[in-house]
Amino acid sequence: MSEPAPASPAPETRMVFTVFPGDTNHYHTLFGGTAMAWMDQAAFICATRWARRKVVTVHTSEISFKHAVPEGSIVELVAAVVKTGRSSMTVRVELFVEPMDREDRLLATSGEFVMVALDSLGQPAAVESIETRRPPRKQLRDGGKGRLPVNAAQKSFSPRQIARGLGMSESAIKRWIDAGQMVAQRTAGGHRRVLLAEILRFVREGDLDVLRPEVFGLHGLSGVLALTSDEVLPEGRALEILGALGLALDVVAEGITVADMRREGQPLVFANQAFYAITGYQPEETLGRNCRFLQGPETDPNAVQIIHRALDAGEAVSIELLNYRKNGEPFWNRLSLVPVGGTEGRPDHYVGVQRDVTPLREAERRLAKLGRTDAGNDG
Repeated sequence: MSEPAPASPAPETRMVFTVFPGDTNHYHTLFGGTAMAWMDQAAFICATRWARRKVVTVHTSEISFKHAVPEGSIVELVAAVVKTGRSSMTVRVELFVEPMDREDRLLATSGEFVMVALDSLGQPAAVESIETRRPPRKQLRDGGKGRLPVNAAQKSFSPRQIARGLGMSESAIKRWIDAGQMVAQRTAGGHRRVLLAEILRFVREGDLDVLRPEVFGLHGLSGVLALTSDEVLPEGRALEILGALGLALDVVAEGITVADMRREGQPLVFANQAFYAITGYQPEETLGRNCRFLQGPETDPNAVQIIHRALDAGEAVSIELLNYRKNGEPFWNRLSLVPVGGTEGRPDHYVGVQRDVTPLREAERRLAKLGRTDAGNDG
């Protein structure tokens, strides 16, 4: 008898559909109700695979619709358990859309579903904690240089570097590592290194007073928070950086950019993954440039002037304007710019939030056309 395959450490469910005409509304885009039903189905299967029991949906968080899903598209749903309680599982479901004729891929919809496991009597049943299924930390593979080929949160640091960054003695850091309060990894050379994600967890959960962001390569984020590179960061601000790094900047569906107003040309110094997905540009094509590269032949110069006047005055502004993706395709951008740091009227940075509202504009255009047609018929 063959042995059963080991369970996945964090089951992820993927489902793929094609959007047929029967799934769409009169705008030839996917019905919202159909999208939610598919998402609930993915959450149900994911939770069932986790608990291996009967499960029911007891709550849904806000379902966020970011992009329309046109008829003829390929849709992929990705569902994963992100939190567990005694008998509950919170499943995050993301719905991605891609056309059949090219490899573009956008996050169209996302939401979270709370599922509860039930026993044979229909009573809530205990489920395994997500903490017991987290994959083990990977060992460094570069001879102790601490460069993991992943995101910034997985850069690693020596006890001496950590001590300098936290304003403490190296011996204190080593004692915490020895006690297991700060989890370290062993390199091939036997040296101990600690991931940045682990350091930030320790700062968040510990009773620390300061964090020097420049030691950990957090210049961009400290710039967002209007900090200078040699400033000692109070714990409350350290938590702001942790939140920005771990949660906000690279998981939201809106494009987020940061422009440095102190440098010539006011270049972008940060852009999140959603910005690259919306515009089609890559980091090397974005950072160091003024964001006017998104403008094109049909961009309204009056809208551009409104933005310039707000920037000159150091004020916030929100506006919709026509921008262009890297492939030349126009899209309507709901742009919000917020000044950060500096003095009144002279901010150090501007944080920009971009949202693709092309589907909404297209729906408004079609409704207006229908209205004109109806008015003509009445005449």
